[in-house]
Amino acid sequence: MKTIHALGSKRIRSSTWTRVLLLLLGSSLLVSPTAWAQTESSRASQNTAFASAQSWYFRTRTTGYAYTTAPKDAVNEETKHFEFYQYLDGAVSGFAQGKLDLRLSGRFADDFAFRANPTTPYRLYSAYLQAHLSRRGRLRLGRLFVQEGVANYTMDGLYLALKPTPRLKLRAWGGARSPYNMEWEASNLSDETALGAHAIALLTPWMNLGVDWAYLEHNGARAYQKVGAEASLRPTPGLRTILRAHYETESEQWDQAELLAWYRPTPGWPMLNVQYLDRRQSVEKNTYWERFLPSLDRVRLARASARYENAEEWGLEVEYFGSFVDEFEQTRLGGAVLFPYGRLGYSVRLGDAGEESRWFGDLRWRPLSWWNLSGGAMLSTYALLKDAPEDFERDLVTLYARSVTRLRDGLNLHLEFQSLDNPQYSKDLRFLVGIDLAMGRGASSTGLGTGGWLQ
Repeated sequence: MKTIHALGSKRIRSSTWTRVLLLLLGSSLLVSPTAWAQTESSRASQNTAFASAQSWYFRTRTTGYAYTTAPKDAVNEETKHFEFYQYLDGAVSGFAQGKLDLRLSGRFADDFAFRANPTTPYRLYSAYLQAHLSRRGRLRLGRLFVQEGVANYTMDGLYLALKPTPRLKLRAWGGARSPYNMEWEASNLSDETALGAHAIALLTPWMNLGVDWAYLEHNGARAYQKVGAEASLRPTPGLRTILRAHYETESEQWDQAELLAWYRPTPGWPMLNVQYLDRRQSVEKNTYWERFLPSLDRVRLARASARYENAEEWGLEVEYFGSFVDEFEQTRLGGAVLFPYGRLGYSVRLGDAGEESRWFGDLRWRPLSWWNLSGGAMLSTYALLKDAPEDFERDLVTLYARSVTRLRDGLNLHLEFQSLDNPQYSKDLRFLVGIDLAMGRGASSTGLGTGGWLQ
């Protein structure tokens, strides 16, 4: 209640986004009575047209997260927390004669143990209206996540996607980058300008090529201007590779180069994954950390893994990960045995940033068709220095037990208990309770009806 009161008193009356969302919701509600008033014959004729199909879904997750911590020193007392999270996610598609879609997702949160809320009390992840210009184009307006080439952020603005030919895709966007904490208020366009474009050409059935450009301002000054290129290749059956390269025009440096590869020639073979990344360390412009940028070296990351599992759910997985910064390096090697009810594994981390030896395991069991149980443990011995003496080693033990009950279609109950034994706390116990609700309706003339837990 505290979160809702604060939201109502401080944000809803002043939020531009709230007024926009209410207008969009109102327009969607105005469409439904019109659809209900149509005759049976007109509904039947509309069902044959793509533009008349409507659908909707709505999901919500309510989570209570209680935990107790007690430091090992006698100065600080035991601290209790109870955090509340309410996630919302929904969409209405195909209203206004199939030309408009509406998508919303967000979160409310509170910590009832503190007057000063340590978490952001409300977040708006997405809220946009999508217009289908034709079968080859769509336009989005609102808050949306952009992941196109060198761009990877949430933005408040316009996004245009076109497919003028079957072999060419065009993307363009512009607006203001959303606040980092995802608050409801939109950023100032003049301070957080975000622009970009992306083109992808399908040259052959096994080769796609793309070029892109992105421009971003932060606090009114240029944060970066990048150009990029990418290639997606399938030279042989079972092999897929992606090559990417980004160049920063202001500093005149290669921002990053990346190689991704997946190989599995037949279903009976293990899945092989390889990744290599070479990037410069970036720091936001006009921030305190910018002064350290000249002294930062490039980072190189390498990862390779293989996983095999047969029809009886027996298998094996192995992984290598390496991180290299100038003369400093860090390596992690690990593997696990897979069996029908879980896995058991071991990993070791070596290098200049410290060492770690870790055993881990997970178990799962489904006693009933509507009830899933799982649990696991991790035992770790680590040191923050290379070749550290035994007195510098620390132990970390984590345990968890989880129950997921499907009470009925679209209604699930989550229960989870966690216990941590670490050098900082003599007591660290956590308990989570969550309720998931989901409902929806597939494409129809009106999109109205029951689904999920309402059935």
